[in-house]
Formats: sequence, C-alpha cells, structure tokens
Amino acid sequence: MANSFLRATVSYVTGGHQLKAGVADSFGYLESTAYDYSPYAFFINIPGAPPFVRVINEKVSPLFARSNQDYDLGVFVQDRWSLKRATVNLGLRYDSFKGTAPAQVVTGSTPLTPSRADIPLPETGLVHWHDVTPRLGITYDIGGDGKTAVKVSLNKYVEGQAVGSLVGVNAGGAGPHPVSSLVNTTSRTWLDTNGDFVPQCDLTNIAANGECLAVANPGFGSTNTNALRFDRDAMFGWGKRGYNWEVGAGIQREILPRISVDAGYFRRWYGNFRVTDNIALGPNEFTAYTVTVPASPPLPNSGQTLTAFDANRVVQTQNVTTRASNYGNQFERWNGVDVTVNARPANGALLFGGVSIGKTMSDNCEVAAQVPESLAVAAGATTVTRPLEYCRIESPFLTQWKLNGAYTVPKVDVLVSAAFQSVPGPVVQANYVVTQRAPGVPLVGSPTATIGLLPATGGIAGFGAEYGERLNQLDLRVGKLFRGAGTRTTINADFFNLFNGNAVTAENPSYPAAYRLPTQIMLARFVKISAQFDF
Repeated sequence: MANSFLRATVSYVTGGHQLKAGVADSFGYLESTAYDYSPYAFFINIPGAPPFVRVINEKVSPLFARSNQDYDLGVFVQDRWSLKRATVNLGLRYDSFKGTAPAQVVTGSTPLTPSRADIPLPETGLVHWHDVTPRLGITYDIGGDGKTAVKVSLNKYVEGQAVGSLVGVNAGGAGPHPVSSLVNTTSRTWLDTNGDFVPQCDLTNIAANGECLAVANPGFGSTNTNALRFDRDAMFGWGKRGYNWEVGAGIQREILPRISVDAGYFRRWYGNFRVTDNIALGPNEFTAYTVTVPASPPLPNSGQTLTAFDANRVVQTQNVTTRASNYGNQFERWNGVDVTVNARPANGALLFGGVSIGKTMSDNCEVAAQVPESLAVAAGATTVTRPLEYCRIESPFLTQWKLNGAYTVPKVDVLVSAAFQSVPGPVVQANYVVTQRAPGVPLVGSPTATIGLLPATGGIAGFGAEYGERLNQLDLRVGKLFRGAGTRTTINADFFNLFNGNAVTAENPSYPAAYRLPTQIMLARFVKISAQFDF
C-alpha cells in the first residue's frame, strides 16, 4: 500500500473577518495478495457406520488484486466573523472521492485450478462521489465579560472512505472490485466409503470422480456473472455518499476562577443508506414464519413470537447493492447530552472530565418490507436474521463517565495523574438456529437460519436494547522528574486497571449452548516502567 498526501491553506485577516481557504488530497493504491496455505479443508459432518459422508471446502489461492485511490479531495473556504458579542463561523466544503481498479490479470494456475488460463480484468471505475457540505456555528457572549457563552451549530459530514474498504476487495470478498466476481470457494461431498480419512479422488477435477461428488458450484475458479453488483446510481454522482447532519446547542459558564462547565445537546441523523437486494427473488417470493422465543429465565422476552422470512425457492443469487431510498425510508438518529468540567486551579493541578448520555434509534421497516433478505446481516462469520419486529430498534439512554486529573507535587517534582472511565458493557444478543418454518416443514431458502432473539443490530458498531456489565477502569501514573546540566529526565510508573477489574467486554451470543459466556474480559492489571530524557 502506498499513499501520498497534499495539504495547502491560505488565510486573510481584515477587521472582524478571518478568512481561510484550503485544499487537501490523498491518493495512492493498495495491492493485496490473499494466501491460503491449505486450499482445502475437510469437515466430518456425519460420523457413524459406512458410508461415511464428509464435506470438502475448496479455495482458489493465491489471489491478487490492486485498487487505486485516484483522489480523496477536499476544498474548503471558511470565515470567522466577529460582530460585537457574537462570533459567527461560516464554511463550505467540496468533497470528491474516486477509486478505480486498473486493468490486471488474475493468475490462472493455482493448486486446485492447475489448467486454468489467466483471467484478464479490464479497468473498472469503482466509485466517484461529489458532495458539498455546509458548516455553521454561532457563539454569543451573554454578559459581555467572557464568562457565559451560548453556542449553536449545524454541520453536515460525509462518510469516511479509504482505498482498502469499499474501493478494494473487502474481507467478505463482496466489494465492487472485479476480482470479487470470481468464484473463489466451493464445496463438494466426499463419500469416504472405507472410512480411512483419505479422499480417493482428484480435487483438481470439478466433476464427480472417485469418492468425491461434483463441486457444488461448477463455476469454481471462473467469473461469476451473477456476483454482487453495485448500482451505478449509488456509486457515482452528486449527493450519493453516506452522510450525517449534526445540530448542537449548548452553554459554557465560568463558575469560579479557572473552573468552567460546558453543557450541550446534540442530535445526529444519517442518510444515503445502501441495501443489497437479491433481484432473483421478488418480495412476494418469501414466506413469513414465526419463531417463539424459548421460555428461559435468561431471556427477558421469553414466549414472544417473532417473524422471519424464508425464500419460497432456491435460486442462483443475483445481488445488487443500491440505494435504500429506492425501496422506502430508512432512519438512524442519535440524541444526547454532554456535560464537561474543566478545572485548572493553582499549584499545577488539572482536572477535566464529564458525562455523556445518549440513545440511538434505527428504523428500516419500509425497506425490509420490499427487501426481506436485508434483515439478514453478516455478523462476523455468521449471518444473523433480525426479526421483522426488530426492524425498528431504540437503545436505552447509555451513560459514559470519564475523568482525568494531574498534579505536580511542588519541590519534589513528582507528577501524579489518573484517568477513570465507566462505559456500558457489550450489547446482549441471543442468536438461535432454526431449521423449520413450522413443525415438520423445513426451510426452503437455506437449510438453517440464525435468528436474533433480542433487539440488536449486531456488528462492530451495533447497538441494542440490553447491555452487559459496565466497564469501570482506573489508570494511575506516578513520575519523578530529575533536572541537571540543562537536561530533564522523567521516570514513570504506569498502573493500568489499578483495581484489577474483570468486566466482560465480549460475549458469545449463541443460544442456548454458549449463551453469554464471556469471550473477552478487561486486560488484567499490569505495570509499565518508562523513562523520557530531554536535552
């Protein structure tokens, strides 16, 4: 990966105006080669008497791809206008992001495709967005003495992008890069008739031979014309990039000399969502079925009936990622309040911190009605289906506390500092595997479906209605300063997680086998010794 950056600004100050304009750009490329040192894996799925049925998963490896970030350009102009007691900040920004896949050749011969010819891929435009976003902020000094200020702001921001994410081949192999159109994985049934755990067949032959049946996907190693496609209307043009607006209002007050309190309300709302639709199936080709939440004390909604969808027929997937607004309205909003205190009393003491309280709401009910498969979302290696009842989710008000302080003991030059944080625990999820629409009626679209029994969006940035144990952590630093001959040497001892808390930071969502078993806890208490020498 190679990236270059360019930044330039110019300022002009006159009277009550402070004008500033600038440009920033980054450009580069990402080259990646995915290796799988074991291009096939064996799964013993049905043990017992002969014939033994096993499964072999096969992969194409290695796989090379290159993506270009032609530019990530931003041009802005802003003015800070002082008008009596008011200060007005005005700004306008133009953003443009362009990414392409240059012409490249996928090497044909691999361990499982030794006779495959090289596959040339043409130059392909991946994304090209243009956006203009405004900035507005007003601060007013109520008393004219600089002790009390009211602040209001309204800003728009576009989603961040990078060459390795949407432009490149993402972790799931589902990016717009043409390499993602290759059929790189498949499976085949292996009839291990003698139970010797050795497949007596030629794995480079995709047809049935020896103990192996034909591969599940006969296009293995070639280009899949039905691979995930991206609607050009979502990936090119003006105002197509994901964004969020933020409005804020607050007040800042000096309550004592060198001690101030800042309180503010903020509201964010998001837009330009994308959705992936399997156009091989229409919304009327799904059957709704119900799942009853098991009667179990750990589940707060035991007995609730949830609605999921199953395709009426098996089809070759033809996924298209497009704008969610093509199917209906989708919302995501956040509302919150921040209160912070900043204290700088005499004698080298410093204290700052505060509390943040907020809640999130997400609603994609209209889109889900038109694209039922959009309720199934990848969560790591598992695809979890959110029931229709959870197409709208609201989190409770979540609270974060953070406090930092520092003090230098005079005469002995000893620095003592501490940082405390208290944040919500992980989202509580319960993923339940079902195999039937109703008793005796198996699923059609897939052998199994994983249903999320609790309101949760899942994913890294997910949220939900239930949260685990809070994480409370205190870190402490003690440092000693030595001076001499024009130099400064500081010896520090840092104590992380001073009280050795063991709050759970990640849980297993699989229900019932490993439900809520901790998979990760806070890092145990440890001490770090460091030194800094200034001369």
